[in-house]
Amino acid sequence: MYIKYKKKQKYKKKNKSLLKISFCTTCMGRLHHLKNTLPKNLSNSKKYQNSEFIVLDYNSSDGLEEWMKDNMMQEINNGRVVYYKTFEHKYFKMSHSKNMAHRLATGDVLFNLDADTFINNKICGYINEELKDELLIFRHSGSVCLLSKFFHKVRGYEEKMIGWGQDDKDLYWRCINFLDMHDGGFFEGMTEKMGHKRVETVAQFDPEFKSLGRTRRYNRRITRSRTEESWRDVNKNGYGCGIVYKNFSNKPIYLSEN
Repeated sequence: MYIKYKKKQKYKKKNKSLLKISFCTTCMGRLHHLKNTLPKNLSNSKKYQNSEFIVLDYNSSDGLEEWMKDNMMQEINNGRVVYYKTFEHKYFKMSHSKNMAHRLATGDVLFNLDADTFINNKICGYINEELKDELLIFRHSGSVCLLSKFFHKVRGYEEKMIGWGQDDKDLYWRCINFLDMHDGGFFEGMTEKMGHKRVETVAQFDPEFKSLGRTRRYNRRITRSRTEESWRDVNKNGYGCGIVYKNFSNKPIYLSEN
């Protein structure tokens, strides 16, 4: 005689057990990239039921707002995409724009996702599992991912930096050295960049800051000057400040100093 055991039933995780992941994308003159990446990224993350895509239109002049209205209203209405626009800037400011988008995000996890970057269908589950270890930070090819509370504890990306380069490394370095966080490694095979020329990288910057060598050297000196005391003064007068408009509304949202 033998006892017949019932097959163990599998249970899906309830939504409330999933970390909310905010993918934060800033866009100025990159609509041609976003047209490819955003629909694909939404499709690849649809099975993960607790994510949002923040798209910050940093006064883009290439038809971004119209494209979002024509192609993203369903996702905006269901809350998976949240569109913000600011009209305040003539040129792209790398750290400031990222800080704005990250301040507008509502997730437990903040993931800087450049407009030229694809994610695959495994990355959300991977992040949810790995960030049970709260002190992990991931950085790879411009993408930085960490818990929201730590991003705000180090006061975001350094807004003294100019042009392109070093901002992600500086944020990572502060988290590692001053919050005792540790490296989560790369998202091996889970992200992919669209190929484009360097001239496109700097196209929206102030002409004064288009020299990659110069701006990287300048920004690197900022990082190297950090001390145990001075890092706490990063963005001491506020970060990501300004006025934005949500989902095509004409009602301003003021991001003040904090």
